Amino acid sequence: MSNAVRVLTLAAFAAIAIGTSVYPDVSLLGLEPTEVIEELGGPARVYVARSKRVELASVVFFYDDFRYIYFHDNRVWQVRYDERSEEYVLGLPPNSSRRDVLYELGPAVYENGESAVFELGDHGFPVRVRAFFESDRLVDTYIYRADY
Repeated sequence: MSNAVRVLTLAAFAAIAIGTSVYPDVSLLGLEPTEVIEELGGPARVYVARSKRVELASVVFFYDDFRYIYFHDNRVWQVRYDERSEEYVLGLPPNSSRRDVLYELGPAVYENGESAVFELGDHGFPVRVRAFFESDRLVDTYIYRADY
């Protein structure tokens, strides 16, 4: 094992041990809007995502990298990337295969034809990922607090 791989492995274990995530988007969960703006800059758009139940509506910051930051009670509860994103999400390149997603995130806790749900463990709150697929290609990724 090369020194660089050892250092990265140790850093990942250290991040897990102190309760942070090796996935940057997980660290956005729970932040307030001003903290998100400090971290990512101002959004390209702001809108409200409505739900069937009024109390479940979210304010959404949309960024040019096709990242959506969802707020509830003034805190980030969900981060989404759509199929137009060219960013690596959770260590996965754009348009990853279902097989690659399962390899990277481990076994799904729920799976159907169009999506799979994964647990990312406890980060002071439970974190899950829902990955949506079309023709076994990743097209939408939601990283969210499972306690909301």
